[in-house]
This record gives sequence, structure tokens and C-alpha cells, in this order.
Amino acid sequence: MYMSDNIKQENQIKIDISMKSLNKILPIIAIIIIIALSMYIRLFGFYEHGWPYLRNIDSFYFWREMGQIVDNNGVLPVHDDLRFAPDGFERNTPSLYTYIGAYSYMFFRIFMPNMELWQFLVWFPVLIASLIAIPSYFIGKYLFDKKAGVFTAIFMVFAIPFLSRSLGGDPDSDAIVMLFLISSVALFLATYKSLDKDKIFAKKNIIYSIATGILIGLFALTWVGYWFSLFIIAGFIVFKFIFDFILTKKYDSIHLKRVWKENRALILSFVIILAVFYLLTVPIYGPRFFANPLTSVIGSVGETEKIKGETEQFPNVFVSVAEMQSGGDIKDVAVRASSVDLAAQISGVPIALLVLISPFLLTILCFVYLLYSYIRKREHFDTLLFMFIWFIGFLVASVVAVRFSVFLAPVYAICSAILLAKLWNIAIEEKRE
Repeated sequence: MYMSDNIKQENQIKIDISMKSLNKILPIIAIIIIIALSMYIRLFGFYEHGWPYLRNIDSFYFWREMGQIVDNNGVLPVHDDLRFAPDGFERNTPSLYTYIGAYSYMFFRIFMPNMELWQFLVWFPVLIASLIAIPSYFIGKYLFDKKAGVFTAIFMVFAIPFLSRSLGGDPDSDAIVMLFLISSVALFLATYKSLDKDKIFAKKNIIYSIATGILIGLFALTWVGYWFSLFIIAGFIVFKFIFDFILTKKYDSIHLKRVWKENRALILSFVIILAVFYLLTVPIYGPRFFANPLTSVIGSVGETEKIKGETEQFPNVFVSVAEMQSGGDIKDVAVRASSVDLAAQISGVPIALLVLISPFLLTILCFVYLLYSYIRKREHFDTLLFMFIWFIGFLVASVVAVRFSVFLAPVYAICSAILLAKLWNIAIEEKRE
């Protein structure tokens, strides 16, 4: 009997070890499958119909600049003969994206010497868009659990607003912009989750913060809207400090010091992030860039009007950017970002009915659940605060310009994933409230 019990215990231990190993491997397998399926879906239409061209005007713009880098020994010519007539245009700091694309092509050309640049740019944005599954997984994992991570990767990679902007043959900057945004958020959350609050100068605190600052700096060298990442992070830190103090319910210096001690490692981390960010960007953009994260919102509105009015030197080859027009009211933005309007056109089902099963409604229900979880169990407050700031920030930005509504897709993906992961826990693992 004794030996039989020992054998049972040993077998149970082996089963537990096997399950733990399987739980570690399954997310990796899931991410690989998501990436492969993403690439297949995005490339299917291009190769199925055999289109011998890129998909839109911006695709040709980036193709042209990357080609100039390739033909000019790895450097983009300062003077552009074609943008303005008759004098041409002196380029300022080019987008990092054009260099990434050009150097990636030159690398792959070593193994495939007959591949032309336009052929490389058919699948290059597809690869970038598909890799978003990796940071998306970590965001869901850090904010809730591994199942939420896998669901986030699925919903983000296949979100219709993002999918439509990252198809094969469309090497616009949308894919890499979203990759930098999602990656910078994921890296900040990794920094936040790993902070040593007692030893604020711990090595891991500094290393993670430096890495986050570098990534946001590279984001700034790629796209003018980089400040979204900084504002999400800064907003979370500021409001977390304020709410931590409010929730003490004793507003005196003693409790203020306690809140400071709880948050000082996070605040120091943000200082390091900013320092590294400026060390990377100011030498390139100049001292005026110090104020850019604060002035870029107003500046972007000015640039938007400038692009809408086409008030640059004439004649030129610029086009009116319709997507920089107003996004409408909040209801219009929320519906459009969840692609309910597109689904209604295709299916013929009324929008009012589709809203009931839309990512927008799942997002609202997720916020309700997170709030309930905090009130009842004091859980998930950080997730609730972080996602609410992200949601409100991009909702307001999307009202200003419809272009920004695509950046609500990650919010819908993450919140929908959290809600479904919770329902999974209730239904499958019987973790009932």
C-alpha cells in the first residue's frame, strides 16, 4: 500500500511537471501559428490576383525613397528633385522606416539577388504587421494572464482597421508605426511589472527603463505621432499617484510620503525613459525637440489644417489627406474603429444589432468587469487605469482626425481579450466569482 501511494505521488508529480511544461510551450506555438496565418491572409489577395503594382500612393512614396537609398550606397539624397517644381525640395530628417526597409532589402538581396525592391515590399509590411502578435501577447499577459495574451495577439493582428492597412503590396508606414506603439507599451509594462520598489536603482529597473526609452526614441525617428506612447505612460503614472493618494482617505504628509515611497521607483523609471529618449532624439532633431512631446498635439492640428488646405509651395505633388479630416462625434468614432459599419454594409445586418456583439461593447463590458473586480476584491486597478487612459486618449484623438481611429484597435483587442479570458476562466476552469 505504501509503495502504491508513492507511485501515485510520483506519477502525479510527473503529470504536474508535464502540464507546466505544456503551459509554457502552448503560448509560443499559438504565437507562431498566429504569425503564419497573418502572413498567409495578408499575402493571399496579392498573389491570388497577381497584381503587378503596389496598393496606394504612400506605398510608392516609400518605395521611391527606399530605392534612392539602395541606389545611393545606403544614404538618402538630401535633395529631392521631384517634390516641388522647379527648385526641388531639401529633405530634413528622413523617416527611420525608409532606412529599415532599404537595408532589409539589401540584406535579403544577398540571398535572392534577382528580387526587385517592389517585390520585396509586397511581403515586408506583412512580416512587420504579423510580428505585432509578439508584443500584443505580452501586453495581454502583463495586464491579465496568458490566455488574455493569446487572445490579444489574435484580435490585434486580425483587427479589420489594422488589417486593411497592412496587406501585401502596401508598404505604407502603418505596420511599423503600430509595431513601435504596441512594442513600446509592452516594454513599459514589462518595466512596470519587474520594478524593484525597495531598491530603486536596481539593475533591472535601469535596464528595462533604458530599453523603453530607446524604443520610444526610435519610434520618434519613425513617426511624428510617437508622443502617444509617452502620453499613455505619463498619464498612467500621474493618475496612479493621484489615485493612490486619494484611496488612502487620509490626506496628510505621512500618507503622501507613503504613496511617494510606493511610486518613486516608477517615477524614476520614467525619468530614465525620458533621459534616454532625449539623448537619442535631440542630437538629430536639435534642442527645440525638448518641447516637442508637449507641443506636438497643437502642432499636429496645425499640420493637419496645412495638409487639408494644400497650402505648400505650388506646383507640388502632394495630395489632400482625407483621413486627417474630423472623425465625427464619439459615437461615430467608436463604431468605425470596431468596423461595425463595414460589417453592416457587407452583411446587411443593422448597425444597432451588430453593436451588441462588437468589440466596442466587449470593451465597455471589460471596463465594467475591471471596475467590479476592483470594488469587490481590490484587483486589476492598474489594468483598469492603464486601459481607460489609453481608450479615452485615442477616442479624443480620433474625434480630431479620423486617421487616429485605427489606434483604438489595440484597446478593443486588449479589452475584448481580457473579457474572454475571464469568461474562459469561469467556464473552463470554474474560477467563479
